[in-house]
Amino acid sequence: MQVIEKQVITERINLNLGGESKISIDALIDTLEATKRGLRELAANLYEPKTTELEIYVEPFKQGSFDIDIAVKLAAIAGGLWPVLIPLGKAFVKTLFVRKKTKGEETPVTFNGNNNVFIIHTGTGDINLEPEIFKAMTGKNAYEKETQAAFKNLDKDHTRSDLTITVDDGRTAPISETIRKEEMIHLSKPLNLTKNLVTVKQDTNKVWLTVEKPTFIDGQDKWSFSFNGEIFDARILDNNFLEAVAEKRVFFGKGTTIECDLEITEITEPGKKTKLTRVIGKVHTIKQTENITPQSFDL
Repeated sequence: MQVIEKQVITERINLNLGGESKISIDALIDTLEATKRGLRELAANLYEPKTTELEIYVEPFKQGSFDIDIAVKLAAIAGGLWPVLIPLGKAFVKTLFVRKKTKGEETPVTFNGNNNVFIIHTGTGDINLEPEIFKAMTGKNAYEKETQAAFKNLDKDHTRSDLTITVDDGRTAPISETIRKEEMIHLSKPLNLTKNLVTVKQDTNKVWLTVEKPTFIDGQDKWSFSFNGEIFDARILDNNFLEAVAEKRVFFGKGTTIECDLEITEITEPGKKTKLTRVIGKVHTIKQTENITPQSFDL
């Protein structure tokens, strides 16, 4: 019989509503309901539902603010590894920060496949998003609708001046984000982060390439190579090798090959063919023919 262990991760979210001490009951109820549904939708994207249970509580109100306590309960087989979780409260604040900075407008997004991160390019800097958070903000789920609904209600409530969200897990430094009154309308708009999504993936391998066409003209740094029957252009960044070529310490003939670090960058844009760029970072060895000793460029 398998023994199941449980782990509980807690966070506190404080929502402080600036403005008059009184708030309309409709705005309060709608904000709490939208926050509750939004947190549950976000958790459904971040965690495995079969092994995770979410509990949400609200503490008695203080003037102008209320606290929401979150408890994420995990279950795992005894002795097994606990999954690394993205804290729900901090993920919640991060989504609001993205909406605040993008202002509901079309925004360039890059997916870095090597680091497995989505980069939101805003006018005031880049924001890195984990794939789970990006999925919650772009998938066919109710999270975005709930976020829009919450801020639509707050935007209509003219007694509110701003909203400050603070998340404290009791273990690390609290994080806080303030949404000013004039920014609430931006968070109530639909946000499309996939329309201008560009996927970038880089791969570097040590390979032998056949030199098809060297370049000896200053200012022109693209050479032609072949590999497994494919001919392509690539830049060489290795200055030691390029200096040796310029000083005629390296000669090329039919069948000359080089052992090098070849970096291939794959760029995919919506509605366009995938684009490949190739760069040679380091040349290790050059081999003219089978009868000539290869030259090494490893220092």
